[in-house]
Amino acid sequence: MQNKTEFSLDVRWGDMDAIGHVNNAVYLSYYESARMDWFEKRGTMRCFDGSTVPVIVQANCSYRVAVVYPCKLNVTTELQKVGNTSFTFKQTLLDRDSGILYSELVTTCVWIDSVSNKSLPVPEFIRQLLAE
Repeated sequence: MQNKTEFSLDVRWGDMDAIGHVNNAVYLSYYESARMDWFEKRGTMRCFDGSTVPVIVQANCSYRVAVVYPCKLNVTTELQKVGNTSFTFKQTLLDRDSGILYSELVTTCVWIDSVSNKSLPVPEFIRQLLAE
């Protein structure tokens, strides 16, 4: 299975703000949906059992071009790096038709025990995905 996935979505009118473009916080929601799609396509959602979960500890979003309604988007998601307790995704938000790059996001996630809030080693299945 490829490490990189593509997730398609359409901008909704309600995603726009008073300035007339998609609100910057909505971009992060698009990226979140694409990350969950990345996990779903690998059958790994079962790992989110509530006792151990990944949490975002850093998100760095570069906004390149404003997105306006109507627009059809693709979000690419790629696992880039795996450390002892953290892993990093790189994502891009692109126009589905023209390929215009709207933004890029790099997120660092840490796997934690949800009761103690302590970090745990990254699960083996994440390590294996990067090796594919």
